[in-house]
Amino acid sequence: MRIIVISFILSAILCISSVFVKKQSEPNKVLRGMYFWKTNLYLSEQETHFLKNHDIQKLYTKIMDIDWNAVYEAYPTTSTHIEEELKKDTLFEIVPVIFITNESIKQTWDIDTLSKKIILKTKQLCGTQYSKIKELQIDCDWTPQTKEKYFDLLHKLKKLAPQLQLSATLRLHQLKYKSKTGVPPVDRVTLMLYNMGKLGNYSETNSILNINETKKYINGLRYDLPIDFILPLFNWALKFSNKQFDRIVYNVNRTTFDTCKAFVKQANGYYKVINDYYTLDQDYYYFGDEIRVEDIRKQDLMELSRLCAKKATSHQFTVSFFELNPYYINTIDSAAYEEIYHTFR
Repeated sequence: MRIIVISFILSAILCISSVFVKKQSEPNKVLRGMYFWKTNLYLSEQETHFLKNHDIQKLYTKIMDIDWNAVYEAYPTTSTHIEEELKKDTLFEIVPVIFITNESIKQTWDIDTLSKKIILKTKQLCGTQYSKIKELQIDCDWTPQTKEKYFDLLHKLKKLAPQLQLSATLRLHQLKYKSKTGVPPVDRVTLMLYNMGKLGNYSETNSILNINETKKYINGLRYDLPIDFILPLFNWALKFSNKQFDRIVYNVNRTTFDTCKAFVKQANGYYKVINDYYTLDQDYYYFGDEIRVEDIRKQDLMELSRLCAKKATSHQFTVSFFELNPYYINTIDSAAYEEIYHTFR
């Protein structure tokens, strides 16, 4: 009798193991996404061509920023109407994204009212096309101190809109320290693979993307929800005065500084201002200032993709780029996009 029982158990184990191996060998189904972070959902001809040419299936669109104000409390500082774009017969799904500051969560006591306001405002911004929405994403850099209230908000949003898939962004520190920050009560999370360095540190080389720093956060880690991924597709310049961080300069690249006689490149990679310089966009650079240009290279994105592909927690997930912007989408060529998507399969 004992032999029969042992044989049955071994057979069961082998059966389960074979199923597991089969699932592990299944190819991943990788959906393609882009993030649109402007305050007006108007797609240029170039952006529309890009979405079509690369078979983008999801366009994550920020529809509002919620911040805290002592008078108005948690309220939308910006909002984007997406009704007209939803009416169009597009090949991609529009996913509304709501950014809410951690301060808003911290200061708000009436989470129930806040959740109702968010859903009501979302319906207003979607207009008659609200029923077309399949997913709603919440973007918040919550902390251990605000997780209970934030998770309560997510619970209430899900209850108010049960027909929607609810997702939340996940930052690297929230992934690594999940025992403290908790796992949000959502259907899936989207891991933000950028802004991982110390932006204001003069010794930093690239605060947008640092592969070695990324490895510290994700190596050996597991998560209890399906994970989607966002890869960086933007650049900026950081201005320092007397080695102290001053501000971010957007929509510039190395060519700007390589070709202008007001700047000279130094051995440490910084560009030093040798003559006061003002641009038509009212950017100003004073003598002695130093500029660190941070950009994204194809090889960095490929290495990041190989690293993260191993961390997928499901066989179907979305790989997106931040952000859809004519200034950034040509950072890498068409073949590079295809290589990156293929890496996740």
